Amino acid sequence: MEILQPEFQSVESKAKTAYAYVRVFLYMAIGLAVTTVVALGLPYLMYYIAYATNNPNDVAVSWYVLVGISSILQIILIFIVNSKTLQNKKIGTWVSYTLYSICMGILMSIFFAVGFEIALPTFGVAFGITCIAFLIMALIGYLTKGNLNIFANIALGLLFSGLILSFVNWMLMIFMPVEYGVWTWIDWVITFVMLIGILLITAFDMNNFKNTIQAGVELTHGLLVFYAFQFYVDFIYILIRIMTVLIATRR
Repeated sequence: MEILQPEFQSVESKAKTAYAYVRVFLYMAIGLAVTTVVALGLPYLMYYIAYATNNPNDVAVSWYVLVGISSILQIILIFIVNSKTLQNKKIGTWVSYTLYSICMGILMSIFFAVGFEIALPTFGVAFGITCIAFLIMALIGYLTKGNLNIFANIALGLLFSGLILSFVNWMLMIFMPVEYGVWTWIDWVITFVMLIGILLITAFDMNNFKNTIQAGVELTHGLLVFYAFQFYVDFIYILIRIMTVLIATRR
């Protein structure tokens, strides 16, 4: 029995590790499902209200206001998720994660404002490309030994640069609305800079999760939801960038 005990512990450890990965990606899938349902359902609701009230302009304004409020709430909810995780609040982490998924669905519903006949095929293609990109970067993070802090540093630099370029772009659109156009070279630069940054963050997050498990850290339910939230955010932001590229290409 003493000879078999180390082998039994090794099998048990592998089973716990596999179970942790399954739970994290299951929780991630739940968040993606909530976002998808809201993103597809909200336009139907708004179209129905516009048809029932015969007042499409007010409905459109209400829709954009709702998107704006959701964008602000997302920033607040990120801090709440982190706070609830540190406090090991199982219900609080889940509630904040779910609310964030709903807010993201509201934000992404704007892609379907042009009509489902155009947006749905584009969404399907973007989702497939995102799955492949996410899987590749996750594998890089999982297979890399040590840490990927260099990826995180590069990614933060790229994301910060993208934010600065976005601010410059907004200024140009405000002061040169006619001459500047709808989609220019700077939009392409911003999109790909942000996309590369998010891809690097995905590899870093997977590597960090793997190292956390190998370090023997107690994987509480709240911590697993937190990692699921991180992977969810990575996936969604890759999806948004891919959708943006595909829509711009159609134009």
